[in-house]
Amino acid sequence: MTHQSSDGDLISVENLKAFFHRIVSETINKLDLKVSEYSEYYIVDLLTRFSKSELLFGGDEETHRDQPLVLLFKKALEVDLSRRIRLLQTIGDKSLITAGCFAESLERKAVGVRYYIHMGENAYSHLSHILDAHHKGEALKQTFEELSHKFSQFVDLLSEMSDKWVSKSNAGIMDLYSRWIKTQNPRLLNKLIDEGIIPVLPPMSSFKQ
Repeated sequence: MTHQSSDGDLISVENLKAFFHRIVSETINKLDLKVSEYSEYYIVDLLTRFSKSELLFGGDEETHRDQPLVLLFKKALEVDLSRRIRLLQTIGDKSLITAGCFAESLERKAVGVRYYIHMGENAYSHLSHILDAHHKGEALKQTFEELSHKFSQFVDLLSEMSDKWVSKSNAGIMDLYSRWIKTQNPRLLNKLIDEGIIPVLPPMSSFKQ
């Protein structure tokens, strides 16, 4: 199985982790994010697992279904500890990948990026507290705690990486502009400026949140 990089080169699955590690490190430096090595490694591992969806969502049948995250969260609070940990991690990971890599598609759905940010923050926070209460892995507990507290920053990290695979066509630039109008995200503003565009917000009368 192979994947294609932003340069058009094919990458074997065996080299995916090294590839993602390089891209994640470069993007963290570019955005001047302050994250731990544990969280950086977790993001690399998440992206590697995401390249095979069955690794991201695990072997638990209930996590394969296209259930709303809020229902999965409710289920996670009702099952035994080991299944609760798996479900909460699935919710956090899926929320982070969706908000970071597929924000554009959410504009056409009933729930937006803020929903996934909220669900991801809560899932990772619950995981951190569970691991702390049961003395299960200090490093992993700290990782989930950081992922929860800095969830929006990790969304920006994945979004920046995802944008490298988006064509710089006029349609792509218009999409960036549309997303900036709705969110006023500084990262999107900087990308528009990099494209030679100085964006201006429309009059308040025509701009609705």
